[in-house]
This record gives sequence, structure tokens and C-alpha cells, in this order.
Amino acid sequence: MIRSLRRKFVAINMTLLMIVFTVLLCIIYTTTAANIEDEAKKYRKKVLEMAQTMEEHPEEDDDSDDRENRGPVDMHMWTTYLLRKTPEQTWNIGGPHPDDMDSHIVVELADLIMKQEKDDGKINYRDTSFSYSRWQTERGNQYIVLQDRSNDVYRLQSLLWKLILVGAVGAIAFWGISILLARWAVRPIARVLEQQRHFVADASHELKTPLSVIMANASLVLSHPEKSVAEERKWLEYIQEEGERMNGLVTSLLYLARSDDGSLQKVYEPVCFSDIVEEELLHLEPLIFEAGKNLIQEIESDLWMYGDSSQLKRMVQNLLENAIKYSEERGQIRIELTKQRERLQFVVFNTGRTLTQDQMKHIFERFYRVDEARDRSAGAGGYGLGLSIVQAIVQEHKGKITVQSQAGEGTWFTVTFSLWRGVKE
Repeated sequence: MIRSLRRKFVAINMTLLMIVFTVLLCIIYTTTAANIEDEAKKYRKKVLEMAQTMEEHPEEDDDSDDRENRGPVDMHMWTTYLLRKTPEQTWNIGGPHPDDMDSHIVVELADLIMKQEKDDGKINYRDTSFSYSRWQTERGNQYIVLQDRSNDVYRLQSLLWKLILVGAVGAIAFWGISILLARWAVRPIARVLEQQRHFVADASHELKTPLSVIMANASLVLSHPEKSVAEERKWLEYIQEEGERMNGLVTSLLYLARSDDGSLQKVYEPVCFSDIVEEELLHLEPLIFEAGKNLIQEIESDLWMYGDSSQLKRMVQNLLENAIKYSEERGQIRIELTKQRERLQFVVFNTGRTLTQDQMKHIFERFYRVDEARDRSAGAGGYGLGLSIVQAIVQEHKGKITVQSQAGEGTWFTVTFSLWRGVKE
């Protein structure tokens, strides 16, 4: 699938590039050709103006200095001829290059041009391209300015091949760049697909254990149909316990899935986060003291934020349960809620085994466990989803969560949210 995406990415990029290159090269070619044609036409116009001056002032025709000033003899981009014919004479050649053409060719070209409908245009003669402009005076004299455009054809052909070469080199270079860009662009998709694959595999693995227990206990009950429910109570309780664990796992998976696709039902409103922390602490205090842990709390009152109270309660509960679970025997749990400028800061600290840098890097990943052997042991009951849910809730509320761990001290989870400005302090 990833390879297919890369190929499509490269194909789309190359198609767009070829379209852009083709349009760009066509614009360059047609613009250059139009400019050359425009310059050639201007030059023919100047030669005709010289002919008009000669026609209007024939007495000045023998003045060599004036003729040099009138004629564009200093322009050698085109081989140019001025053909002139009076009612009494045949065609004769003048202009900047009068000696470069045979007289019989002049007559043939002139006759062909006079048969054309336009006064300005192009004509091909013996594999040579010519441009012409013609003019007839009131006296009946006819003038034709003839340009040999062979050099222009060569220039345009040379330009075309250069543009094709540049386009080919550019296409090859961009093809390589597109491959690199495709790999970079699909990397997040590949990462998501890999995470999804692991997610499905882990979820299947987690569901397999309780399902196996349920099926085994159900088989035991069914194998003794003569026994009463009271006699099979132990096996039925195992089934119920595993069913409740499965329900918790499925509920967590659904929450994360809905959080990913944005379909979670959220009710955002001003909530007192101080009250939420105190309420969750009140619920979990018996569990903390029963486990022999030492609880220290420093809760600043009347700190408000904008959010969903049910999600925030779940976040606080998960962090507290994580601290209870991973703190050492007779260890310490410290809860702090303070105001830091325009933000509230919620810190959950517990003593116990510290985390390595690699563990902290993966701690919020789904199904990640610091100690899988311990977590899968009896009574642990964890699936490695609690902190993933905490992170999802924090991100939903535009907050930030970090983890720190220091040898000999313990581990800190720090959550920060923006304060709600609607409450006056």
C-alpha cells in the first residue's frame, strides 16, 4: 500500500511537472518567435520607409550620404532585398544586399509574392523561408522588401532543442526529487499504519486472554450440568470478572478511537479544576491509605478552566491510579495544583522505581508497559492505555503533559492548562 502511494505521488508530481514545463516552454518558444517576427517586420517597415523617401524625393537618390542615413544598411540580422518595379521596367534589386540574389530568382519570387492576398506575410521558395512586405505607389511603382529567414528558422530550431534538453534534464532531476519527497510525504502515513497494525495486534492479544478464561470457565460449568449455580459460583465469578475487564478494555479502545476521529461527545463549559482534583482524591484516598502509601496534597482552590468535566475527571483518576500502582511499598504520593501566571499546573508525583529515557519516550504509547511481567501478573489489571487516554484528553483541551524521572527520588507527571479568564479572582 505504501509503495502504491509513493508511485501515485511520483506519477501525480511528474504529470503536473510535465504540464507546467510544457506550458512554460511553449510560452518561451512562442514569445521568442513572436519577438523575432516583430523585429523582422519593423526592419522591413524601415526599408519601405526608405523606399517611400526615394519615391517622394527621387532627386536625392544619388546622394550617397542621405541614402546611408535612410537605409537600415547597418542591420545584418537578416539578408534583406528591396525589389522595385516601374510600369516600364522589370524587377530590379536594391536595399542592403542587392548583389546576393540572381535576377531570375528575383522575378520568380516577385511574381509569387504579387499573387499573395496579404501585403505582409511569409513564402517558401526552394527550401528557403522568406518574409515580405509590398507596397504600390500612386505612380504605379511596386516595391517589395524581401527577407531571407533561414537564420531565424535555425535560431528557433536551436532554441527548441535547447528547451527540450532543459525540460528533459529538469524532468529527470525532478523525478529524483519526487521520489525523495514521496518517501518523506508518506512517512507519517506509514507510521500511522504501523501504529494501527500494532494497535490491532495488541488489542487482539489483550482480548484473547480474558476470552480464553471465559471460555475455559464456561466449559467447566457446562461439563457439570447436574450441579447448581451455587456450586458453580466460583467459575461464574471468574467469568464475570473477566467480562468486566473486557468491558473496561473495549471502553478504553472506543474512547481512543473516537478521540482519534473527533467523534467524542464533548460538553465544554467553565469548570473548577480544583474541585475536580479534590473530588477524585476523596474517592481514591481510602485506596491510597489501604495500600500503605503516604499522601501529600497541595491544592490551590478556585482554579477554573474551560473544558469537559467528565473527561478531566477521567484524566485525574488515571494519573492518580497510575501513581498508586507504580509507587513503592509505603511510598509517597504528592499531588500539587497551583497557578503559574496565566496557566494552572497539575503535578502528580510518586516515589518508586524511576523511568529510563527510552521508557519516558514511549510512556504515552498505547499498550506500552514499563514492566509487562508485573502488569500481567495477578491483580495488576493494566492494559497500558491509561496514560494514552490521559494524553488524548490533555491534547483535546489544548494542554501539555510532560514526564520527568530522577533516580533516588521518583517520577513526576506535569499537566498544564490555560486558566479560564471569565472568573474574577
